[in-house]
Amino acid sequence: MEIILDEKLKEYLKDKENKKIIINNISTRVCCGNLCLPVARLGTPDDTKDYYLFHLDEGIEVYVQKGVDAKDNKLHLNLKNFILFKDIEIEGIKLL
Repeated sequence: MEIILDEKLKEYLKDKENKKIIINNISTRVCCGNLCLPVARLGTPDDTKDYYLFHLDEGIEVYVQKGVDAKDNKLHLNLKNFILFKDIEIEGIKLL
């Protein structure tokens, strides 16, 4: 799997001590069953055995939960800003 970070996210991570990103699916219940939503956040998983670890340039590590499936075997991570809040957006995860 190839993981591609946008330039804004790379720049944001340069100033951080923790250059580790977790990508996993959060399961939630909806009216017609369960829905898995992809989530990305800074940190290290409590139990790394359920994750694949990718080492990127500049000391950045990305933990991808086993079972997360990527379109064309690529995930794009982008930093999004909303007023004072920053969030990591994931593109390329197959939801179904």
